[in-house]
Amino acid sequence: LVQTQAAVVIRAQLQRLTPAAQDLLLKMAVLRQKMDCQGLTFLRLYTADMEQDDRFKRAVSSRKPVTFLRQELDATNNLVQTLVKVGLVQCSYVEAVYEEFYDLHPVISQFLQGEYDSQLPTLMDIAYKFYCTGIDLDDPKIRDDLRPVLEAQYFAFQLERYNEAEGLIYKAEKYLEPWGDWSGLMALYEQILPHVKRHSRAYILQRIGIRHRDWGNWDKAEEFYRQGLAIAEEMTNQGLIANLTGNLGDIERNRGNYDAAAALYQQSLQMREELGDRKGMATSWGSLGDIERYRGNYDAAAALYQQSLQMREELGDRKGMASSWGVLGDIENVRGNYDAAEQLYSNALEIRQNIMEPDHPDIADLWLGYGKAQLGKRDYQQAADYFRRALTIYQNKLGAGHQKTKQAQMLLDGIEQMQSQPQEVMDIIPSLMEVIQQNPDIAVALQMSVAQRLSADPDADMATIMQEIFLELCQTNPVLMEFMTQFNDQLSNTLPPED
Repeated sequence: LVQTQAAVVIRAQLQRLTPAAQDLLLKMAVLRQKMDCQGLTFLRLYTADMEQDDRFKRAVSSRKPVTFLRQELDATNNLVQTLVKVGLVQCSYVEAVYEEFYDLHPVISQFLQGEYDSQLPTLMDIAYKFYCTGIDLDDPKIRDDLRPVLEAQYFAFQLERYNEAEGLIYKAEKYLEPWGDWSGLMALYEQILPHVKRHSRAYILQRIGIRHRDWGNWDKAEEFYRQGLAIAEEMTNQGLIANLTGNLGDIERNRGNYDAAAALYQQSLQMREELGDRKGMATSWGSLGDIERYRGNYDAAAALYQQSLQMREELGDRKGMASSWGVLGDIENVRGNYDAAEQLYSNALEIRQNIMEPDHPDIADLWLGYGKAQLGKRDYQQAADYFRRALTIYQNKLGAGHQKTKQAQMLLDGIEQMQSQPQEVMDIIPSLMEVIQQNPDIAVALQMSVAQRLSADPDADMATIMQEIFLELCQTNPVLMEFMTQFNDQLSNTLPPED
């Protein structure tokens, strides 16, 4: 009933408008975002005939904004103000840019789209051409800066120009990925997947797999990687085969299957060496370094990380350099060289803060590393602050069930519980870290057991898992058994006797 009454009112209002005002209103009906007077002037003036105007021809070919005359902008402003006065257009002032922006109420947009549905492709094409004039971006910082690309992609998809829509996704991901907008990227990938050509399908499948990997959905990630690999092998795309083989290695590594992961990384490295893919080789060396680190072979891991870092420095790969510095910091943390670890984390942080949003999970990884270094220095308050920073990002970006979230939560809970205990109890953490540093086999056993149990039960509580595994190791590992015996003896001599 409300929609019927609204339709009657809108039709009556339309009849009172000039043809120019009706035309502008109709062109606004397909927009998803508010638009300023400059954009509305493009919509108002653009027609098939106007494309012959040199300004529009240049704008469409160069993808640069049109420069309008003052009288053209004034004419648009007069029309839109008329539409605002009669209640057909909404106006909002954006203080950040000192401009007014305009849009339609959803009821009016829905009515116009239904009433003029046969004209929608033409209207969308005009909107698409407008947004294409703004897609050559100048150092975008936030999602709103990316609006021309995202809106052009939307209209290209609606117009079934799937090749163009796919290309605009790749343009958007250069910014959305480092900003940590993984959900937005996933929505774009899943939408375009059924419509791309077969060779492109493999790349989209890989990207969907990467998003599942980053969210900790190992089985889902593997499923998409293998679909992409089948297509890549069918098309003998050696570069993509190498990349997907490395991606499958990531899955086995995260599951704690280090031998299987290392074999896949070696396959990937061999292919990349044959292709001369230096960036890919650096990635493979870093991945093999991870395996050596998880095995407790810290010197071998550090050598591989340094090899990867050197290549990345030669290539000017700043994101890769930050990754190498971060894992080298982890090595120094494990060795107990906490100042060296913090310096490496600082090197990585300086780059990541320049290319990523502050709430990106990769930045949270560094806060976690800083926290572990402070834990080793027995500065529990500072460690808790760092763990809290990491935890907030992980919860917001990866969810409560992700392995990284659980690890940060466990570390933070452990510190908060320990701070209410006697100093001797608090000292167990750095003392235990020293034991693990001197006995890498303990770290390997912990890492593998945690990965395998979380792979089998992703919803398991991290603290419970760690407690169970630690108790099991204390019963089987003589070093840990001796440590806990000495700690219990020391604690019993310190605590007051029971009444």
